[in-house]
Amino acid sequence: MARKTNSLFGKALKKSLLLEQVWLKSEELPEYKKFYVDNGIIERLNNNSNQLIVGRRGTGKTHLIGTFHEIVESESQHQNDLSVFISILEVRPQTPAMFLETDSKFTSKQVAKELYASFLRILFNKFLDCVTRRLSELNKNTPKDLFKPIWEQVNHQLTELLEEIESGTSYETERKSMTQIRKEHSGNAGAEVQAELSLKNINPSAKVGIGVSRRDSTSSSEVENIEVTAVFATDLTRVRNLIHEIIDCLHIDRLFILIDEWMELEKRTPSQIQPHFAQLLKTTFFNSATIAVKIASVWHETSLYNKDDLNRSEGIQSGHDITTAADLDTAFLNTEEEVYDFCKMLLFKRVSHVCKKISVLEIDGKIDDEFITELFDNKINFKMFISASHGIPRDLMNLFQTCSIKIHRDFEKDCINKDVISEISRKIYRTDKRKRIRPDSTAHKLLAEINSYMEKRHRRLFLVNSAESSCDALRKLVDEELVHQIPSAIVHRDVSDDFKAYHIDFGNYVDFIQAKSVPIDKLLDEVLIPNFPDDIINLVDEYIISMDKFSKDYIRCNDCAFSFSADHPVYVTAGICPNCASVKIKFTPTFPQ
Repeated sequence: MARKTNSLFGKALKKSLLLEQVWLKSEELPEYKKFYVDNGIIERLNNNSNQLIVGRRGTGKTHLIGTFHEIVESESQHQNDLSVFISILEVRPQTPAMFLETDSKFTSKQVAKELYASFLRILFNKFLDCVTRRLSELNKNTPKDLFKPIWEQVNHQLTELLEEIESGTSYETERKSMTQIRKEHSGNAGAEVQAELSLKNINPSAKVGIGVSRRDSTSSSEVENIEVTAVFATDLTRVRNLIHEIIDCLHIDRLFILIDEWMELEKRTPSQIQPHFAQLLKTTFFNSATIAVKIASVWHETSLYNKDDLNRSEGIQSGHDITTAADLDTAFLNTEEEVYDFCKMLLFKRVSHVCKKISVLEIDGKIDDEFITELFDNKINFKMFISASHGIPRDLMNLFQTCSIKIHRDFEKDCINKDVISEISRKIYRTDKRKRIRPDSTAHKLLAEINSYMEKRHRRLFLVNSAESSCDALRKLVDEELVHQIPSAIVHRDVSDDFKAYHIDFGNYVDFIQAKSVPIDKLLDEVLIPNFPDDIINLVDEYIISMDKFSKDYIRCNDCAFSFSADHPVYVTAGICPNCASVKIKFTPTFPQ
């Protein structure tokens, strides 16, 4: 821990970090754009296409679309664009929360409708803010006699849009006709005869009351009453048309709808809400030249599209309705130099905001390496720090936070060196990461296989046949950061067509090294971008981990979408779903819940 070089900013760093901690999550930042490190992905969002941004937690999905949102709102090149940024975490249904339970009588489609209704209300409020700002700008630059009709028209359209979202349009479900016939007889006696006929849905039923007396004359009258039963529902096409009318009136070229945390739609229930919600979103906003929807989600927990047994489809098809703008798991890690500069800039932006004195180390947009010396003493320790974080922004900040606490934030005397990094990485793996995998799951069995490979081969790098890379157990380990996919662009050309490359988690590797009493200096050779042997094609069998025995069919309940193994005792005994007791089950390749 003791540093070998003199510190220029050690006291200032310690004082600043004691008063204010650097942010770990993008959501905690005071703003997005100021702290964003541009690696060329932002420009990929600047188009009229509906796009998907995927990546594990902490890879910067929220930071990316949050920055794009701020750019659209503030930069002159987007003066005729509007942006609405909505997190699914904001979406709350009006129906009581109990309806989300898996044994509820509500179907997935009804849940999706409730959530989408809440989504539209949030969308309206944020869209209203955008329109208000736009009208304010027009008011400054438009003559009063020309501005007034624009204001009146937009105000009228906004009112109609709110009414459509909140109340909806009336749809007749039943129409009844009731005809009343009244007959009166005059004469010396005072009795009268009445006949009343009620017609319901074409099938008549007669009600007759009769009183007899002597009549001299008869008169009759007929009255028809029509009874209509109707329901109110939001017309999604009308919602889209009204939004189009508003942005046309305001001379807006594009409206960006940015949706974050998509996977949270099914956080509280295993039912298939996402495809139903996606279908409603598609009906409202897709196939529009002026509205572009951008969705950020964790790929492992994303299901945009569904096709049932009757060959009816619902949702959004990837590659057809929506395209992938960026995969943040692998998008920006291409060369060691690129990774080094990216992580240095990311860390500097966070730390310099807390400790203003080190801002002098940024000259013409470049960060002096003195910044690395202040924190890590040398570049070798910093490169090991990057490898330990796997280049994941949130993990990098979490590791920095934990390591700085370990040395009591005293950068004047100490630094974040290889010993601190290895100790903290091992602790994170043992106390957090490996506990994310259930001991009885297929993913846990695969992790044991990977650990066995590491002990046998003494390496972190392994290969998986491309055809097997969609294995759910492997995807689970990737999502929980126990293994890390290496970008295809930097995988050796002799194997990149047929195989996917992965790194075993750094903390797991440290744990293995320490258990085998291997010198810790071996970790200094570890890099984020792997070095493939020149003859890798001849050694490929030594690097492969097969997924065959970890890819198997499980049973999914059609009613609640709960997945379970075929040897579950409840299913074996009664042939029913262990979660909701339904008999509507089918085999499907999925990961057990």
